[in-house]
Amino acid sequence: MLNHWNFGSVRIALLLTVMTVFAGAVSLQAADSKLLTKDELKGLMPNARTAQDHERLAAHYTAQAEELEAEAQLHADEAVRLRGTSAPQEVKHNMSNHCTATAAQLRKAAKADRQLAADHTAMAKDAK
Repeated sequence: MLNHWNFGSVRIALLLTVMTVFAGAVSLQAADSKLLTKDELKGLMPNARTAQDHERLAAHYTAQAEELEAEAQLHADEAVRLRGTSAPQEVKHNMSNHCTATAAQLRKAAKADRQLAADHTAMAKDAK
């Protein structure tokens, strides 16, 4: 039955979905100046001593967690949308499970970033 499905349409839909998620992630990152660059993070992490250093790191990890949570929500929404399509059951099941698993991984990473932010907030208080 799958060989009768128009896979060109499926590929186009998937491509548009990936482009939308990528564009959303890029716009979120560009809009949030609290995120540190890789070089800034690499320089600040081993040398953080002052309350201001730890506050910058806490803000970075909080902003990063917010981005991850937003991306997780995009994937969760896509999983729901996929379940409602007229695609073959196997395609809906596989793609929806992929989106659900990706959302869960992103939420786990966001939780870890929130913990790092809390740790650096505590270190900032201790440094004052």
